[in-house]
Amino acid sequence: GTIGIKIAKMVPQPDLILLDIMMPDIDGYEVCQKLKSQPNTAHIPIIFVTAKIGPEAEVKGLVLGAVDYLTKPITPAIALQRVKTHITLYDQ
Repeated sequence: GTIGIKIAKMVPQPDLILLDIMMPDIDGYEVCQKLKSQPNTAHIPIIFVTAKIGPEAEVKGLVLGAVDYLTKPITPAIALQRVKTHITLYDQ
């Protein structure tokens, strides 16, 4: 989580972030909240990719600013299409 925040601030910045929720130092919710609260990283789309299943977890991620929420095990073709969709929307 902490390393991910540092990477998001590097130049060039990522076009999109795939973020797990359950991580060892700080969880993905906190990472998302920190990135969305900073003007230099708030614009980066975040997609949660996690084993955390349930409407409460998904709603929490979306309320914090994620653009999408995928549960594991993922279907690679679906994940790729969602990434493409959000990159296209971001480019608009």
